[in-house]
Amino acid sequence: MTGLSDKILGEIRTKNIRPTARWRFRAANWIKIVLSAAAVVAGSMAVSATFFLFVDYEWEFAAYPDKGLIVHVIQGIPYFWLAVLGAFIVAGVVDFNRIKGGYRYRSSAVVAVYLAFSLILGTLLFISGLGESLDDALESRVPIYQDLVWHKADFWTQPELGLLAGTVISVIGPDRFLIRDFSGRTWLIGSAGASWEQGTSLKDDETLKLNGVPSDGAVFQASEVRIWNSLKDQHRCIRQPGSRCP
Repeated sequence: MTGLSDKILGEIRTKNIRPTARWRFRAANWIKIVLSAAAVVAGSMAVSATFFLFVDYEWEFAAYPDKGLIVHVIQGIPYFWLAVLGAFIVAGVVDFNRIKGGYRYRSSAVVAVYLAFSLILGTLLFISGLGESLDDALESRVPIYQDLVWHKADFWTQPELGLLAGTVISVIGPDRFLIRDFSGRTWLIGSAGASWEQGTSLKDDETLKLNGVPSDGAVFQASEVRIWNSLKDQHRCIRQPGSRCP
């Protein structure tokens, strides 16, 4: 035993090994605590964006697309933000397990606590409008984000399914007008015999939602005309014209 001790002491002297200061362990532990807490905050932001996209989706129009209700519901689920939430929960749990004493808690319990805190804080952030602001900022500044998330504007840019929306750019007559849709394409709209939602007005710069039948040459015969209730997409167009804006 003495020989082993001498060997260890010899290694310590040879390699000049010195004990690590206690403050470094404490600092590393606090960094892990901060990272674990940050994961909860980031996850709650993902929850707020998820809630916004879920609420903003056109659930009541599930019967219109020919793809059917199931496909419509599947398209409306914000997978991107759910994946982000899951990633931050995993990161938070990993950091928590590395905290002093964190290994004593069951991972399933830690996941449940992280998810609960993320949902509670995310709900508050959603109510404050952060979810909409976060989605708006990413869509305006990160082009690939538009391909990862299905928005209300995507739903209303399906003329082949009889769904079209855009901003009125010219009124030709009482039953004919031009709109520019969210992809930047111009359409001639015929609205003779169409039903109009109460409060809808036909004037320049008015954004409308249309149900109807497309024809050759960017002509669309509307059967129903509704108001575009969300101002978000209209505001977004000012900041980033030519992407998905009418």
